Amino acid sequence: MNSEVSRIAELSESGERLIERLRKKAFLPESRKGLLVRYGIAEAAQLLGCSTNRIRMAEEDGRLPPPPSTDSGRRVGYTIEELLTMRAVLGASLARSDGDTPAIIAVQNFKGGVGKSTVTTHLAHYFGVKGYRVLVIDCDSQAATTTLFGFNPHFNITREQTLYPYLSIDPPQTSLLYAVQSTPWPNVDLIPSNLELFDVEYELAAAGADGGSVLASRFRTLKQGLNDLARNYDIVLLDPPPVLGTISLAVMQAANALLVPLPATTPDFCSTVQFLSMMDQVTQQLMRGIHETISKHGLFCSFYTDRGSHYFTTPEARGRSERMFATLQGRLVAELKLAGITGMKAANDYLQETYLPRHNAQFTVTPELEASAFVDAKGIDIANVLCIQEDRIVGADNTVRNKGVTLQIPPSPLRHHYVKTHVRVHHYPDDSLAIFHAPPRSGATTLAEHSKARQARSGPAPATPPLALHSLASRYEKHRTYVVS
Repeated sequence: MNSEVSRIAELSESGERLIERLRKKAFLPESRKGLLVRYGIAEAAQLLGCSTNRIRMAEEDGRLPPPPSTDSGRRVGYTIEELLTMRAVLGASLARSDGDTPAIIAVQNFKGGVGKSTVTTHLAHYFGVKGYRVLVIDCDSQAATTTLFGFNPHFNITREQTLYPYLSIDPPQTSLLYAVQSTPWPNVDLIPSNLELFDVEYELAAAGADGGSVLASRFRTLKQGLNDLARNYDIVLLDPPPVLGTISLAVMQAANALLVPLPATTPDFCSTVQFLSMMDQVTQQLMRGIHETISKHGLFCSFYTDRGSHYFTTPEARGRSERMFATLQGRLVAELKLAGITGMKAANDYLQETYLPRHNAQFTVTPELEASAFVDAKGIDIANVLCIQEDRIVGADNTVRNKGVTLQIPPSPLRHHYVKTHVRVHHYPDDSLAIFHAPPRSGATTLAEHSKARQARSGPAPATPPLALHSLASRYEKHRTYVVS
């Protein structure tokens, strides 16, 4: 056994010496990939959305510098920097306005080999050519995206240049600005990665194992840091690890858009279906929990959940609850044995009539303030906020397809049919459906409101009173739907 351990140590030391020799001889300290892309005037005009004559006129009147050319006078094309200058001069910039929210896109799939890093890099190049300000964040310790941008993660990148100093348990950094590095693309920046970033997975997993709030805090920290940093960019691209780990979950929570690469192979397709199914389950559980909390208490300031889909409005409450679960699991069996209980019904009766009242009497603490921490939610149409909404166009048979189900729209006193009409299907957490007439935003009109009844897939849902749904200045007409197939 000792000989095997010594052998592993010798291999490790030998590998480190080889890496050091490669660092000194094979990789120059200032060696970097360059950008040698040039575009002809026709390609430049197409990218800028203008004519070639407009570019030539701007060059002739001095608004643009003279075109680069060879000794024979032939144009050699424009660089990315020159295209950016042309966008500014000709008013063809696609940069977002100050009031627009930056796009934070996670290129995510919980399976490796699906092309996440390749898609991320090509998207960054595409958006860069289009003139957007782009930030790429490599969250994967394999560092494929970092490599594609011309960095060598083994020799040029240290742990202090990755996300590690920001996400670790005791983070020395409070902003992500320290990690931003320029790339050969003038309008594309990168936060690189290397193998040492994987240490964050171990640290966060260990910190979250005891029921503490460190993990949730790191999630919030990444989201806040990305939002602050994204103010300087139009698009932020995130390349997370291909596993269901802490970094992947933090990235998914921080993003406001999700792109799932899917190669045309059976294993990749099955993996993606599992990924989407998991997201659907989590979303439905979260909607139910939020709906129950708002309906019972009102609007909350914050909301937390654990792996068992228990919901809390403060991280302290979550920690106390998880510690209580540990106490119950550790002591409850012994308590039931001392009470001589052997059956399920007797155990439940004992919990409700004896154990919980005794526990509450002993540990209940009177709150310092009697006022509620929740805001009254009366007047808010919670059901039509916490639901999945999808736009559809009514078919020739006055039906709408949604998730493999055909929904028949009955006759309306307002019009004979709704063929080719834009409608919106609401899918509620209780698995019921409703169709709303959703006119285009440019032509929004007020329609007569109909009483609403939902048609669940498994049968009629309990009767509910009519609800008013307002969107901007329009009121959507609601229809009873029938499941055809």
